[in-house]
Amino acid sequence: FILFAITPEDNWFVIDYKCQSGLLTEEHGKLILESLDFYEKQGLNTSNVPIYCGHDLWNHLGNISTRADDLQAVLRNRASLIEADRDRKQAISAIHNKFKHSKEQEPQLFFFKNAEQVFNVTRSMQIDQRDPEDVAKQDADEFGRGGDDLFDAFKAGVLTRMTKPFEVKKVNPNSGEYLINQILNKPGGFV
Repeated sequence: FILFAITPEDNWFVIDYKCQSGLLTEEHGKLILESLDFYEKQGLNTSNVPIYCGHDLWNHLGNISTRADDLQAVLRNRASLIEADRDRKQAISAIHNKFKHSKEQEPQLFFFKNAEQVFNVTRSMQIDQRDPEDVAKQDADEFGRGGDDLFDAFKAGVLTRMTKPFEVKKVNPNSGEYLINQILNKPGGFV
């Protein structure tokens, strides 16, 4: 997953990423919570973070639940899962239009040093010679290195954020809902 921070001025920061294969849904959830805890300690607001996920997370697992249901149970109300928009061409166009370089506009996209790999993969993508509106697919090697998974996550995050706006619900700090959220978000809180 890729962690974006977006300012009120609409500057986008890619601040972190985690790329591990072979994890169970609960392990993915714990990895996300660890990242949220770390950035909360750095002073970022990490309450009810939108997480844009691939469509496969909503496939049923042979019973009535989906991996999205299972992941949401681990994350509780620290994050909201949103199915990512998968239109490759629209995503590439949105990235180009949103972040294109021009003399009239200051840059709006920034990468933290620890997200340098996301930048490198994104920068390395080449136009598909058979379809100039798309990028060429890059597969990972047999050890899972390389490939375009980070770019896929980046473009899905950008496009989905642009096409499915997410507003953080403001909860009155004097309400019972606020108190319940505080209890649920504390380590060792109610399950």
